[in-house]
Amino acid sequence: MLRISILGKILLFIFILSISACVPRALIRYYPKIIEKTLTKKIALIEADHMNGFLNDESILELIEAKVQYGYGYLLEQADRIYDEDYSEAQIFQNNAQDVFLNAIQLSAKQLNDRHNQFNNWLNYPTTINTAFTKDDVPYLYWLAAAYGGMISSTRANPKWVVHLPKIGILLEKSISIDPNWNNGALYSAMISYTVSRPDPPTNIRETAQVFLDKAIASSKNLDASPYISFAENISIKEQNKKEFLALTNYVLDMDISQNPNLKLSNIISQERARWLQSKLEDYFYE
Repeated sequence: MLRISILGKILLFIFILSISACVPRALIRYYPKIIEKTLTKKIALIEADHMNGFLNDESILELIEAKVQYGYGYLLEQADRIYDEDYSEAQIFQNNAQDVFLNAIQLSAKQLNDRHNQFNNWLNYPTTINTAFTKDDVPYLYWLAAAYGGMISSTRANPKWVVHLPKIGILLEKSISIDPNWNNGALYSAMISYTVSRPDPPTNIRETAQVFLDKAIASSKNLDASPYISFAENISIKEQNKKEFLALTNYVLDMDISQNPNLKLSNIISQERARWLQSKLEDYFYE
């Protein structure tokens, strides 16, 4: 079987890029290169502002988002697609992703520490340190969780980074307690992946993941394809439920992705992911 990262491509679907929702579908079929060019340009522009002393909190958050999106949407996606055919080339993508995710972790943690001087202590001892987070903190908490997930994925579950896995749950669960429907249910979608990989899994992983799937669907009014992909990759494949996997990916492929312009690009990306997953059916399922 193809190798599936410990986080199962957590948050692959959250790509709200600075590209118009009206980009032609035929062009988006080549989205890995579009993501690379768009995000590397965006990162370079923001970092240039930083060098000139023009970087503010909003720009830093945009930089963190762009780096994490670039790490998942291009570097890890490319590594995943060529891993079994060209391991050496895949390793280059993974190493580059590690640099990107590490920087995103450092930037996110610094921002949160500047906002809450006990943040580091809270992240290590969340039950003993009281920190008053607000809705304005949720994007930083979310992207830090994503960056940790990306680092674990890009290092192929290196123990040095796997020990940080519980932090992802802490960050996501805190975010859900503050603003559960943030970003069309992105937090619930992320929890589908985390449920499978967390060090203290629930007794019934499927039922727990199903709850998060239902909540993610409700939050986006069933206009976001990404929760279905997350469930198919993390639950259906894990349980070797080929029928369910095909039902979920076919549902994504049949979705009308024009109903919410803000989700159109990420939904196209989810549909392309669904096509690629189906092309690897024999690698994912024994029968």
